[in-house]
Amino acid sequence: MIRLPYKTNAWVNAVSSNVVGFGVRGEDLIVVFKGGGAYKYPALGDMFQMLYEAESVGKVVAKYVRNQEFVKLTEPMYDDGVPK
Repeated sequence: MIRLPYKTNAWVNAVSSNVVGFGVRGEDLIVVFKGGGAYKYPALGDMFQMLYEAESVGKVVAKYVRNQEFVKLTEPMYDDGVPK
């Protein structure tokens, strides 16, 4: 198993019917949904590893992330394609 440091910047394209990808910026988790919404979940960066290892990213997001405090991202993407 690869242990990824979550207190850095990282991005993973998801294989999911609902989630395009997820990443971490500092201590915040970023999730981009196929419907086009991008959300920042403050202080949930430690969930990155769980999502990375999940058999179903969508199920983990639905169970542990979706009901947490969030900020809808409307700013443009970085040059690397990862939301701010």
